[in-house]
Amino acid sequence: MNPTVTLMKELKNYYGNSLNYDNINFSDYFRSLSSEGARQSLLDDKQFSDIKNQIGQLLSRTISSYTGNESTSVMRDTANDIFTSILYCLDMCLFTCESHESALEFIAENSIDDIYSNGQKVIKQCVFECISLLVKLKKNRINFPDRSYNSILDGDIMSYLKKYDSIYFAHGTKRIFPYLSVNGCGGYRGILHLKKYLENLIFENEFVNRHDENVIQNLCYGFCEANGLEYNDIKTNIYSIVLMNMIFAVLTEKGGIEIDKNDATKLTRQLRKYPEPMIRKMILQAAEKVSSENYVQISAIKLAGHLVNAINNNDLNKVIYIGELK
Repeated sequence: MNPTVTLMKELKNYYGNSLNYDNINFSDYFRSLSSEGARQSLLDDKQFSDIKNQIGQLLSRTISSYTGNESTSVMRDTANDIFTSILYCLDMCLFTCESHESALEFIAENSIDDIYSNGQKVIKQCVFECISLLVKLKKNRINFPDRSYNSILDGDIMSYLKKYDSIYFAHGTKRIFPYLSVNGCGGYRGILHLKKYLENLIFENEFVNRHDENVIQNLCYGFCEANGLEYNDIKTNIYSIVLMNMIFAVLTEKGGIEIDKNDATKLTRQLRKYPEPMIRKMILQAAEKVSSENYVQISAIKLAGHLVNAINNNDLNKVIYIGELK
């Protein structure tokens, strides 16, 4: 057994040292984990110093490669991007470990170069997974002419993958796709951000496609007409319109997806009598009747505020479609 690993376990068992998870940040995993390990004496001063030196050497070599081996100096912003890219790659390797403790042991028994190399392999695998997810997304795409939605499937995502730079800008999430998922991808960066985005859209597609295609098209067409929007430029997530209509339909005690104008007017008057926390609670209870799926519940929490504001401002057309579906 590697003596460093043995020492770490002895320190933890004998002195009672343990990691404080509050000091570990997934957005800066390698650095926060190794710093916490040093703070708890699970990494000694020499180990921690060696880690920093090895990262410095890797940074110098990567910058030299970036400049075509002509220089080890670049603009500050470029150097920061390369440094952050290296840390992201180290993070990706450690994310495959089963726990914070096993990840820290992996740091202790491997060189930075080895961790970085493994991280690059993880990133490459994640790219392949994103391609597979994109194929799945296309197979269950929503049949709707919205330009933003269709552009991400027909070119934007693949263009991102082709240009994705795992060496100098692995953490990059500067590319914002024109069509957003409801639940977002907060806390995720780089290729993990794209993977989460694809997973979100796959669920949203599947949810929408549970309904008859003509019903969805008529619902979206009515929404566009009520808000003065072009049918191919809806400017709203399609899944959110469908989900909000279903939630409001449950609140009318009729269910389904269609909302009668008289029912909507009557319900709005009733809901305005309640304080906002109560309205939110009723919306979330209605969402549970729509679906018990976790993604739907999270979506309802995110969208509840929009529905509350629409109710209070008598502006329901901004979030749902009220009227007869042809």
